[in-house]
Amino acid sequence: VVEGMAAGFKADQIEYSGSGRGIFPSGLFALIADFHARYKDDPQARFMQPGGIGYVITENGVADATDILRPSYIIEHLLALSALRTRGIPVAGYVHWTLTDNWEWADGYCPKFGLVSVDRSEPALPR
Repeated sequence: VVEGMAAGFKADQIEYSGSGRGIFPSGLFALIADFHARYKDDPQARFMQPGGIGYVITENGVADATDILRPSYIIEHLLALSALRTRGIPVAGYVHWTLTDNWEWADGYCPKFGLVSVDRSEPALPR
């Protein structure tokens, strides 16, 4: 748990993914809201200037080989982004991580981030 990001929560109250990372959609909300409050009036923040597109959230996903956590993870994170938009914070897009299971530099093929599973034991890599 990042100090100050999980007000009222203890580390043992946070749900964790298959790769041991905390799942905390309100942290995404707080991070973007704080970032926006800090930089919305900064003339060098080009994403907020006329013609800027606002915020695009990329590579937001969860390692979940069982697919038990993933559905609620996606819904809860999209709800956090919707709440930001309701408050007038310009969230312009969201890219889930990732379509298929992939190679992670630190962990190899072990974490299952993909919306579609890849069977790497077969040479044809069936999905």
